Amino acid sequence: MVAASVRPERGMQAGGRTETGASLLAPDALPKILGHAISGGVRTTLLCNRDGAVLSQVRDESVRLDGQKAAADSARTFAAAIVANMWTSYEANALGAVRANELHCLLVDCEEGQLAVVKVSPALLLGMVADKSMEPGLLRKKIMAMQELLLAQRIDTLFQ
Repeated sequence: MVAASVRPERGMQAGGRTETGASLLAPDALPKILGHAISGGVRTTLLCNRDGAVLSQVRDESVRLDGQKAAADSARTFAAAIVANMWTSYEANALGAVRANELHCLLVDCEEGQLAVVKVSPALLLGMVADKSMEPGLLRKKIMAMQELLLAQRIDTLFQ
């Protein structure tokens, strides 16, 4: 079972149109797109802004934190903050060693799982949380494929 949430940004009107009238991806379609990655060890896929605010998130409901909704919501916010903080810290501090535009994917191996982060647009980050059993190369392939799919859907124009 998969749980999803989405928060439309300013500039959106009913029917998935911007204030200028351009047709965009419907906000309710975003959790369905993110949900395609929930398999094979990926437990959470989230889209957040550079400040860590969750715009949309899908998680594997079979893995719950103590079975409590409040704990799951707290973990969601915490994961988004980590994703945004890691990416922006790397961009700010690694400019001397590696140009920021050369960073394509950030993979982090943690005690209880793995985290992958990619930039979807200058303002949006995509994060995936996977369990330890998933191969890091497969996690990288999944997040890069999701990034391409979101760019093809013009997600960068939905949350400006």
